[in-house]
Amino acid sequence: MTVIAQGRKRVDLGRTTFIYGESRYLLTSVDLPIVSQIVEASEAEPCLAMSLKLEMLVIRELLSREEIQVAEAPSDSPAMAPGEATLEFLSAGSWTCWIPHWTFPF
Repeated sequence: MTVIAQGRKRVDLGRTTFIYGESRYLLTSVDLPIVSQIVEASEAEPCLAMSLKLEMLVIRELLSREEIQVAEAPSDSPAMAPGEATLEFLSAGSWTCWIPHWTFPF
């Protein structure tokens, strides 16, 4: 899972494109062959993001909590989905280790 705090990122998975930015996340359930790039960043406002690798047990625990609403995914959807990083979403994961994985200072 990657959460963007500032800036915007584009991720291409085959013919599907995900563009996500501030207060949004992109979650993938498996390693996928993607092409990604930063599409909004500057020296004054760099792209700031953190990437978390969560174990499936942790994800199941987070999704089982009442405060996280999960929409039913269509059967033909890719193994990747964007979403809003709400306060409830971030609070539910606050007991996990949230270490920034990478940032892009441009």
